[in-house]
Amino acid sequence: MWRFRTSTSSAVDSADSSYTPEQALGARVLADRHGVRAVELAVRLLGNPGLARGNPLERHFRDIQCAPVHAPQEDISLLAIGTKALNP
Repeated sequence: MWRFRTSTSSAVDSADSSYTPEQALGARVLADRHGVRAVELAVRLLGNPGLARGNPLERHFRDIQCAPVHAPQEDISLLAIGTKALNP
């Protein structure tokens, strides 16, 4: 996973023309999924205090819940990735 992230960011930084929009969509889907899961686990480990308004984790929890909702959503992203893979 680490290798994928660093190679992806390097490709974007260097304006690599071989870096496709589908790769960016895939990176976004992975980041959303892992971000949501990481914060969910943190809240679960901390328990009820993790949802208290004064706890910074509560804000992270609310913020990360929005990530999968912003366009392009996961279903559209996966459809684009699959379409490109099956129709190169």
